[in-house]
Amino acid sequence: MRIIKNITQGLKDKEIADNLNISVSTVRNYVNKMFEELEVTSRSQLISLYYENKLYEILDEIKIENHFL
Repeated sequence: MRIIKNITQGLKDKEIADNLNISVSTVRNYVNKMFEELEVTSRSQLISLYYENKLYEILDEIKIENHFL
């Protein structure tokens, strides 16, 4: 979800990797896996899916739950 959130902010793979302290190849692997799992072929489709399905609400909910752990 953090990678998707970074993608919705228009960040490139290198910027995402830097933000999350992971390698660029790890970001690319996660993005490719998300494309397969969600049956999308582009970042714009991924972003549309993110907003259409209100995944941002799920992300906020996860943040709140983790905050209380």
